[in-house]
Amino acid sequence: MLRRNRLRWYGHIYRKSDDDWVKGSMNFVVEGRVPRGRPKKTWNEVIENDLRILGLQKEDACDRKEWRRLINCMEFDGGDSGDHEGIEPSDGSPGVTPGLYPMGGYGL
Repeated sequence: MLRRNRLRWYGHIYRKSDDDWVKGSMNFVVEGRVPRGRPKKTWNEVIENDLRILGLQKEDACDRKEWRRLINCMEFDGGDSGDHEGIEPSDGSPGVTPGLYPMGGYGL
């Protein structure tokens, strides 16, 4: 559901005019020091991953009706964002992705 909503919003932004501030903010780069550690995943990276997983192209969003049909007809995996895979235990309970929740917590 999150992936579908992200892609629906992406299609809305993609079809906006080039001088719209919302569309301009998609490529906005913040200047300044970069904090230590791994960089945070950007919205564009998540969208590109979603498009790659579903076999879609950015240009598909030009036609609103076709875009809505494509993203609503896709079979989603039921995960939150699809960018990690969990380990399913043999007892049938839902798995936990190693390293996703530090210190053994489940983030509930």
